[in-house]
Amino acid sequence: MATTIPETMLPAPVPQRSWHRSTEMLRYDRRVQLFFQFVLLALFYMICVNLRYMPANDAYAAAENLDGEVLAAQAGSAFRQFFYFALFGVVTVVVFYMRGLKNLHAISYAYLIACMWCLLSATWAIDPGISIRRSLGMVVVLASMAFAIEILGARKTVRIMYIFLGLTVVASIVTASLSSIPLFSFAVHPANELDPELIGTWKGIFRHKNVTGAVMAYATIIFFHHSWRRRHWLDIVLCLGAVLVLAKTHSKTSLGWVGISLMFSYILYRCRVGNPSKRILFWYGLILLVATAGMLVAMNWDLVYAYFSDYETLSGRVAIWASIMPYIRDHFLLGSGYGSFYAIGEASPMLRLGVNKVVAAVGHSHSGYFEILLTTGIIGLILALVALVVLPFYRFWTASDRDLPLASMGAGVWFFGVVQNFTEAQFFAPDKESWSFVVVFILIMHTRYVAALRGEDQWLVDTNWDTTRPVRRHGWSRRYRQRQPG
Repeated sequence: MATTIPETMLPAPVPQRSWHRSTEMLRYDRRVQLFFQFVLLALFYMICVNLRYMPANDAYAAAENLDGEVLAAQAGSAFRQFFYFALFGVVTVVVFYMRGLKNLHAISYAYLIACMWCLLSATWAIDPGISIRRSLGMVVVLASMAFAIEILGARKTVRIMYIFLGLTVVASIVTASLSSIPLFSFAVHPANELDPELIGTWKGIFRHKNVTGAVMAYATIIFFHHSWRRRHWLDIVLCLGAVLVLAKTHSKTSLGWVGISLMFSYILYRCRVGNPSKRILFWYGLILLVATAGMLVAMNWDLVYAYFSDYETLSGRVAIWASIMPYIRDHFLLGSGYGSFYAIGEASPMLRLGVNKVVAAVGHSHSGYFEILLTTGIIGLILALVALVVLPFYRFWTASDRDLPLASMGAGVWFFGVVQNFTEAQFFAPDKESWSFVVVFILIMHTRYVAALRGEDQWLVDTNWDTTRPVRRHGWSRRYRQRQPG
């Protein structure tokens, strides 16, 4: 007669090994966290830091004879391209091993659709080879950032930005102060610049004073919010240092918008705190502001028309916009193909459309909105506005009460990026120095939104940016403790 063995005495079944480990096992692992912090820091360094000893306007000098590098297809830095693709390969393998298909949610569907449209535009581009290379480069950098942020969470991502921006502030002040020494002469625009307004302005460890101004504006916003929340002396010193470098750049756009961006972030925070009726007042105020601006433009249309008819207006940007308008009208629906209008060799339409030789030598539209409309058509522009303007604002506005300080800081950075794109071409370019910080906050808020949908409440608490408070100990020394939820 067969003996029945009780189930309690049977050996436990051996669990089948999954093709990827669970988030709980590796997402909190210290070595994994250090790896992705290094990834994000390396991306910031490769995107932003660019030492240039030569004048910023060498391209314009070549415009006197349109047969040199201006006509050449811009291959970019081969080392940077190799770095981006190699890093993407490593990060993708690691993240898929850890998270499987879950990491595909690190980017919003709206952003993914917009990126797919950019890739698709290579099929009708003026130069399909350059278009596909540039669009793939854009997707690679975006995906690497998204995967790293999805693993790190908000707190450590903001910490990496804080460290990087703090180092750039210190490095820019030190190098600019020592610019009289030839080794550090890259930190200030030289005396042989074609544009006399550039001479003597600070650019620190960046390639141009306008880039420095934009990055320092983001640094000012981020350090200001840290100072507001933590009252730490280092936050205040770095904020003042960022303001100093920003002032020394004489970047009019950044100087003009940074204060308004801080005001926007503060208003969004105050409207979300306390009485819900403040939210209605925010929308009434916004509608009133837009209506007032529209009325002023309509009442002074002759002055506005004259202002934007002068090719010297906005440092020559009006001349650039006037040059590309005929092409936009003729290719309104699809555009020229992503990245396939400027710097593509003799096929570039700008060489025959430019109102003068200097405009013909410019490498972008000096407006993110015009750039997207020009290269991806009205369809691409609509997708970009949904993915980069409408949806991010909705994420900031509807953030949970726990994430309000983070959303307020991110909204200030995002707002500055949105308004800066009126005069600088940054959209769909996470490898642009300025726009990369905006993309980071867009991705942070999206990952927290997805985590909330999945019910990952503990991860949201563990990675919340505002869970630390300074505790004074032994005079000026401080330590930080995690605030208990609830």
